Amino acid sequence: MYRGLKNFSITILIAILLLIVKSYGFANDSYFISIDNSGNEKEHLLFMIEVKKVIQNEILKNIKKGDFVSINTYSDKIYKIVRKEIFDFKLDKQNILSEVTNIQNNNNQIIFYEMFYKTIQLILNNFNQLNNNKYLFIFSKSFPGKENKYSKNLLKLTKTGIDKIIIMIPMNSKINNYIQDQTKTPGKVFERLKQISNFDILFLGSNKSLNISLPKRSGGQNRISKNNIGSNHITLKIINENMGYIWIIVIFIVLIIIGIFIYLKKFYKKSNARQQYFYGYFEYFDTETTKPLKKYFDLALSKKNEIIISGRGHCDILLRGNYKMNPIVLCSPVGDKKAIQLAAGLENQFKFIKQLNQGYLSHGDSFKIGSYQFHYNIR
Repeated sequence: MYRGLKNFSITILIAILLLIVKSYGFANDSYFISIDNSGNEKEHLLFMIEVKKVIQNEILKNIKKGDFVSINTYSDKIYKIVRKEIFDFKLDKQNILSEVTNIQNNNNQIIFYEMFYKTIQLILNNFNQLNNNKYLFIFSKSFPGKENKYSKNLLKLTKTGIDKIIIMIPMNSKINNYIQDQTKTPGKVFERLKQISNFDILFLGSNKSLNISLPKRSGGQNRISKNNIGSNHITLKIINENMGYIWIIVIFIVLIIIGIFIYLKKFYKKSNARQQYFYGYFEYFDTETTKPLKKYFDLALSKKNEIIISGRGHCDILLRGNYKMNPIVLCSPVGDKKAIQLAAGLENQFKFIKQLNQGYLSHGDSFKIGSYQFHYNIR
């Protein structure tokens, strides 16, 4: 049992070490894509042609196996479209493009600032501890000019936790004026983002490639679990949500395994030590008396490593009337604790009436020492 638990503990420790090594062996990036699906059908179809072109030619070319992709649409609400880790390089990319192609328009007002703020908070709260590259791409048809609580919250941000933010909009002079005018809400928000992050605005609709450049930094592999996302909010949990806590948990588990290992080792030694004590009992009587009185000596309760049988002096079993006999010392059992091994030469001092195994005292054996007859029994 001890050896089995020892091997199990070693296996667990090796598995933990392999996971730790593996966690630093790869760099996985996270891509967040938000697509505006507000407005009328004709406008939406033209817009989505450009969106799909950029996703296919500019974004997906950077994605590799192990990367995480999140796509949502927004109009009056935020809807999850894709939450997945790339496993099959070719198939997963095709599935992403298929999902993007199927995005339908929604004739509702746009909640651009709410979506923008909640996405940044999602990344700050759940992804910020991960040492990987995080990119946010927003495809928007327009920007609300009216200030609200989410635009105010965006202005208060001191960090985004994102390596690159790119907002892509149609080529439109009205939108361009919004961006340039810092007295307007969009202009204020975008100016603030330029101050605290790597932020760009690109225009859709030109025949030229956008040549999106994404900064890279080294990072550990971070496995992400997929949740069902509600229609009114975004929630995403990450297995390695906080690497500091993960390390504490790993160290704690290792210490527990080491503690169990030490305890089992001590327990095993104690178990072996317990086997050094005697197990059964002696029933004995003087055969030379007219009315022999049976006596009992419980070897197990003695808790001794040796038992002394003698006719005089200090001993464990005193055989009265046998003053001339030499003391007999029975040592603790070896191997099977239910049988007492007799030392060389000691067996000659026993006159066996019944002996099951030569060289041992076993259950049911009878023998004489001096004038006394003994029976050895196991309860």
